[in-house]
Amino acid sequence: MGIIISLFKAIFGGLFSSKDGTKKSKYEVEDGVTLFSTALSPCARRVRIALLEKQIPFKLVEIDLFTGEQFNEEFTFVNPNRKVPAIAFKNVKGIADGFYSESNVITEILDSISPGPKLYSSDKRERADIVQWQDYEQSITDDFGLLVFHNLLCFVLRMVFNDLDDLEEKTKNFPETFKARGISAYNSEGKSEDEINQHFIACYQSLLTLERGLQGKKYLVGNRFTAADLTVFSRVDMFPLVGMPIIHKHFPNISRWLELIRSRKSVVDSEDWCTKFQKFLIIHFPSIFVLIGNCKSGQKHHRRMDGELVVERAISEAPISTDIKSLDDQDGDEILITYYPVSSSSFQITLLLDILHLDYSKKNGHVLDLIGRAAGSGGIYNIYHKNQPIRGMQAILEYICNMGSNPDLYPKSPEDRAKVQIWLGWEQTMFTQELSPLIERDILSKVLVLRYEKHLDDLLQLRSNLQYKNKFQNILKCFMIGLPEKSECWNQLTEEYAECVPDFEAVEKQRKGLFQLLHLRLQHLDNTLIHQDYLVGKTLTLADICVFSRLMFFSAIGMKISAQKYSHVTTWLLLLQSKTSFSDMVDNLTNQIQALTLGQ
Repeated sequence: MGIIISLFKAIFGGLFSSKDGTKKSKYEVEDGVTLFSTALSPCARRVRIALLEKQIPFKLVEIDLFTGEQFNEEFTFVNPNRKVPAIAFKNVKGIADGFYSESNVITEILDSISPGPKLYSSDKRERADIVQWQDYEQSITDDFGLLVFHNLLCFVLRMVFNDLDDLEEKTKNFPETFKARGISAYNSEGKSEDEINQHFIACYQSLLTLERGLQGKKYLVGNRFTAADLTVFSRVDMFPLVGMPIIHKHFPNISRWLELIRSRKSVVDSEDWCTKFQKFLIIHFPSIFVLIGNCKSGQKHHRRMDGELVVERAISEAPISTDIKSLDDQDGDEILITYYPVSSSSFQITLLLDILHLDYSKKNGHVLDLIGRAAGSGGIYNIYHKNQPIRGMQAILEYICNMGSNPDLYPKSPEDRAKVQIWLGWEQTMFTQELSPLIERDILSKVLVLRYEKHLDDLLQLRSNLQYKNKFQNILKCFMIGLPEKSECWNQLTEEYAECVPDFEAVEKQRKGLFQLLHLRLQHLDNTLIHQDYLVGKTLTLADICVFSRLMFFSAIGMKISAQKYSHVTTWLLLLQSKTSFSDMVDNLTNQIQALTLGQ
């Protein structure tokens, strides 16, 4: 056994340990381009592909996520969002020296500063299509990320750390929420087999959109390789690694497209032989490593699930496609939006429209759409203009900015636009990882109780509703968190759905951990605003609009933004609320939360 474990560590050592012995030299930025990356990160891989595609020389710095290197002071300076990839430019023509983050932001910068075939398009329609495919990729991450935890991280952690004590010792400096996730994965806790299958089904059903999008086409946008292809490919190519093979008979277009993209030299060279060998072993011999991890840990035995067993079910149960090309109830140039009360994303859209004085009408969405998948909910937001759909938050916001007459909101220069986009990535990460779970527990749970406590049968009928059956357990858990234990529904639900009964002690512990992360967000925001009135430049931009819309939900989840502790943030909030559109939004939000949670 010791020989096998030693062999595993030797093979996988490059993934789990830093190659550079000294942190000083590791973070020292040299002339040119420096990429901070992690071998198996799909987001980092798409940046490596872009660098190779554009033939830009770069220095590669591996960040060890397993030891929490992303949380140390040096890397937090590189990327306050504490994620890979990040990139540094020093004495590079066409871009100011500095650090940049968010993979899609980085690939666009690289495209703008280098010659050769373009990854992005100057054509407005093509660019909108590219950004929508990037939003599509983002919408997969909730379900995909949970499968990474169950089908990959669980047994990898058992291989890497000597035992649970070793894991707890080496992650003691992690934020509490991340440390708890690691311990939960090590102990193979959290998700039932049925829930894992639901995440498989959701991912495979997402692939149906991609399969349709590739019908009769060589590439996703136009007749050439673009940022849409490298963005989506980097994620979908990881599916087999987490137990989801791409089966040709079900996905012939995707299978053909994957082989086409894999044959590109930039894609081949984006992974070293060690990473390719790691992936080969995990994909083809996972049971060996699961067995070793189970024997080594002595903890609850882990079972890696097989997504192929549910692929046909996923296809047969898939909701009818909503790729609508026209709407009968839309007329002229007015914008039609799908609007969700108490959704910070909906408020971002309407606030932007109000600031630009653009006419729009609303079509109400169902509150159930907001539950269960924060990043995946990006797929539910859409607008229609001139009978054409625009889907995904980034695509929608960019499209609206292009319609307006205020170029400062979304700057044209690559450097300033990148700064705005980095803030958009920052606030989106804050929402999906920290804010959305709190909104579910403190706001949406109350909405569900108000609607369904006296109409429990209506709630339970969602089990057979094609639109909601795959996240029925998420909805029921949300409902039960807000349900008083003295309710007449409680005993019935605890008997029939014991797996959905909340562990209120764990819920409160997680809440404190999420608050800790949000305070770190506010500290970074406060430091940014010390010497400036707005987040980017000297005037209002989309960055201010989007971050403001998220922060307006803090009071509703019980988190106070202290003027004493965050004086620059509160000054910035007051500045924005002095503008009519912002103050109206705050009043509207307050009224809607009261109406939905108190029945007023």
